[in-house]
Amino acid sequence: MKKALSFAVALGLVAGMASTAVAADNLSISGDARLRGVYKNNNWDASDMTADKTQKMDQRYRVAADIAVNDDVKVSTRLVLADDVFESGSGLSHSVDRAHMTIKMFGGTWLLGRQDASWGNKFLGWGNGADRVKAVYKAGDLTFGGYLEKKAE
Repeated sequence: MKKALSFAVALGLVAGMASTAVAADNLSISGDARLRGVYKNNNWDASDMTADKTQKMDQRYRVAADIAVNDDVKVSTRLVLADDVFESGSGLSHSVDRAHMTIKMFGGTWLLGRQDASWGNKFLGWGNGADRVKAVYKAGDLTFGGYLEKKAE
């Protein structure tokens, strides 16, 4: 129920702001599609000659929207429209992957909401998301930041 509600809220937020954003040319929509096929023969034990193959195809479709409300406020959201294995019988899965506001205030940049949970080169945290409040400040060539993150419901 929470997923459906958050999906509806994010979709309503994008749709509600899109009409004024389109007129002012402040809306940016992007996305990506992934279709993968995996085939493994003799998947478990290389010395076992019995047929233990694995094959599957999966898919993921994502749509992202960024709305610049003004020079200091931007609303960003990314919806996952399908992320499952073909013919799995599970139906289409959908979720709100990212939904956050970027606000320039107090001399820095603040991000509030569901956002990428990574710093730097993303070596160990690629694609992770978290509900957090993050503040980033720049002083010359140095960048300082901190965040508060919700770890459990």
